[in-house]
Amino acid sequence: MTSNTLRKVLVPSAANGGSNLGTLWLTNGFNDTTWTSGQRGIGYETAPDYLPFIGINVDATMRGVNGSVFIRIPFNVALTNQLNYMVLRMRFDDGFTAFLNGQPIAAANAPTSLSWDSFATAANSDAAAVLFRDFDVSAFVGALRPGENILAIQGLNVSLASSDFLIDAELVVAQRRIVGGLPTALVYTGPIPLSDRTLFRARVLNGAEWSALHEASFVVGTPELVISELHYHPSNPSAAEILAGFTDENAFEFVELFNPGTATFDLNGVHFVQGIDFDFTTAAITQLAPGAYALVVQNRAAFEQRYGVGLPVAGEYTGRLSNAGEHVAVADADGNIIFEVIYGTAAPWPAEADGSGPSLELHNLSGDRSAPDHWRASTMSGGSPGLPVSIETASVSGLSLQGNQLRLSISAEAGRTYHVFATESLAGGLVWRHELMVGPVASDGAIDVVLGMPAGIPARFFKTVATLP
Repeated sequence: MTSNTLRKVLVPSAANGGSNLGTLWLTNGFNDTTWTSGQRGIGYETAPDYLPFIGINVDATMRGVNGSVFIRIPFNVALTNQLNYMVLRMRFDDGFTAFLNGQPIAAANAPTSLSWDSFATAANSDAAAVLFRDFDVSAFVGALRPGENILAIQGLNVSLASSDFLIDAELVVAQRRIVGGLPTALVYTGPIPLSDRTLFRARVLNGAEWSALHEASFVVGTPELVISELHYHPSNPSAAEILAGFTDENAFEFVELFNPGTATFDLNGVHFVQGIDFDFTTAAITQLAPGAYALVVQNRAAFEQRYGVGLPVAGEYTGRLSNAGEHVAVADADGNIIFEVIYGTAAPWPAEADGSGPSLELHNLSGDRSAPDHWRASTMSGGSPGLPVSIETASVSGLSLQGNQLRLSISAEAGRTYHVFATESLAGGLVWRHELMVGPVASDGAIDVVLGMPAGIPARFFKTVATLP
């Protein structure tokens, strides 16, 4: 189970029923379809330190509201009878308690008795929080079950006034036999099933002597990489953006990359060779799972002012995309072109993407993906960075304002994923910021989401969309 494994998140409150869950949410079979869904770390940050690690942003519902967040991560284990080694890897600011199928297995900076609104008992420094810390939980390997398991984590912040928060988890499960005095050696006993790109390191024991270490990567499936969206000529900055210091519309540029393949794409060595300068080798994102997106942006602060935090930003590029059209290409470490496109600003390219608000989106993955007829202007002003292009408006069946939170009820259909966007003004230069994601939903019916209503903002407007299955 890695940081990219899908997880469900809820900041508990009296309004969303989280304060009354007790221990029900810790085990398999609990209905978490209304919880926020996503990948990577859960948290918020008022400075840039944690942003590369955050995939699910809980700033609106947690900061100043609650010191706790509930996290559920389902994963599957085929067989359990030969397993004897289990390590929980955690990034945490500031504390946590972890449960495997309802059984406590590890904790750090956590109170002895937990409640739905508990706080961490001590702080964990920012420098330590971004590094995975390993907890040997092999003593609890008996809690594993064949089939689906649930790793549940209650993340803990040190105070309501804290300016940042981060929780991320990985779980390593294996069979270990201590041989030749090497306690980390796993004995090869037969074929190892693979489901994605995997790096193996192996050596042979001959008597008491080990061979040199050999390593090899194996890929199951076909990884692919395309440039899926270009926002080469963003709309002019709004009054709020100008007030925040972003006066140049070019600062809001971004390039989106997408893996439409069936295996993880290794981005190490991947770099742009035309249009802009960026190398993924030292980026915040170096692996792109099937169906996943990565964004490179011209100015991260400007991008997050317009679109919000929590989107999969790999880093900032140097240079700028031409407003007159140009050649954009990305290559591997040896300089071989992986994907390229020469976009234009007039027919047969959509002119609406040239400064009117929409971005340029790749909407047809068959045939020649660089051809103009495979691209279109985005349906949303500002584009859809980090999101699929196949979206439609979702119906809101109810809403209620509860203090500084707004509860929306969305009419949902099974298999679809729902996104909520927000803006403070419907004036010219309108851009919708991504607030949260829920899904894919398991069944038809209403789903409730809770959104922040920060003090001092006279009005907030929301829009809900569904991504098609």
